[in-house]
Amino acid sequence: MRLAIIGDVHGRFDQLEELLRAACARQPLDAAVQVGDFGFFEEKLPAARPSFHLPVPLYAVCGNHDDHAYLARARRSGALERWAEANLFYQARASVVTVGEVCLGFLGGALHADRPQRRHGGNVITTDEARRAADLFNSAKPEVIVSHSCPAGIGIGMQSTPELAWGVAEHVLMAGYDPGPHHDCGEAQLTWLWRALQARPRLWCFGHFHAARDITLAGTRFLCVPRIDPAQPLPVWDSAAQ
Repeated sequence: MRLAIIGDVHGRFDQLEELLRAACARQPLDAAVQVGDFGFFEEKLPAARPSFHLPVPLYAVCGNHDDHAYLARARRSGALERWAEANLFYQARASVVTVGEVCLGFLGGALHADRPQRRHGGNVITTDEARRAADLFNSAKPEVIVSHSCPAGIGIGMQSTPELAWGVAEHVLMAGYDPGPHHDCGEAQLTWLWRALQARPRLWCFGHFHAARDITLAGTRFLCVPRIDPAQPLPVWDSAAQ
């Protein structure tokens, strides 16, 4: 199974289509995953446009910079079914999908460093969501986990940028949240999930940091993909080659 991995899109849907079509032209793909900050805003999302159609199924989680209230309305209104006709599949927090013989697990959401947190129905991964994910993932045993950010403090080595230091202090630390150490930051709820997993995934992919990182810990490859760039081809994970 060949899986394209797509970084933060931030509403650049034309670039997304071009990159995904170019990836499909280079080699056959079975599906793609997108790691959040897709651009889920009612006024921006082009999935209702007749011309918008992705060449392979794309499974996307929410990031911190998506409209979570709009996503809740979209689920209730049936919009997700219309998106599916364009090959776009939004994956709610704590969900799994099987592509071919490979199970994929999803848990979106992440802390803000530039604005106040919205806990319930917003950007923050709640304890209940992390526990539901652990229960589901321990049952389904996904080979791939897709999140927006990463577990904090386990050695992945993601670092907050200096320009976000004030925002981290104001919106994360002073609000009572734990982003992990500066040199190994991420989400405490994803750390809890990682430690609760009975079977380690082969791949855990994420974005959020707009940086590239590739490290293997305890048998799991943690892959951080940067935001999409027309000059950079999409990375592809081949389950048969790992």
